[in-house]
Amino acid sequence: MNAMCVAAGIVVALVAGARATAAAEVPRPATVYVNYEGARLSGGGDSALDQLSCIEGSLEYPAFLGSRDVADQVTEQVRAILAPFAVRVVDERPPEHLPYTMVMVGGLPQALGLDDGVGGYACLIDCGDAVGRETVLVFGEALREPRELAQTIVHEAAHSWGL
Repeated sequence: MNAMCVAAGIVVALVAGARATAAAEVPRPATVYVNYEGARLSGGGDSALDQLSCIEGSLEYPAFLGSRDVADQVTEQVRAILAPFAVRVVDERPPEHLPYTMVMVGGLPQALGLDDGVGGYACLIDCGDAVGRETVLVFGEALREPRELAQTIVHEAAHSWGL
């Protein structure tokens, strides 16, 4: 048997073992907090403390300027997209002791020195979902359509889970 076949067999065995282990584990529910209110963000990795891991100092992140009706539409669309994955989606801050991903919705990418076409930003892609309290950004003034906002919220939140 050549080395390529042996290597392929090892990879298949590892993948099969990982799938069996994952299937045996109880799923950990995730929570996404969609923050339309804005906040003063500081450097760090804890969303419960309004922290963002890729900044030093602080940043006044603006509130979403759309109507409450639009925010409600967006939140419902995010819930619909994530429903098959048992992800809780809320637009009120969860209790401090619970882990959650906070998605800040508002502002423009240029405020952070990013290009006009950027719809959202995650400081890191959390492979393995090792950090349970991340904050990601969605530029709510750059994306005006509810469906586009909802898809971008899910996209950026997924980066916080390693996707």
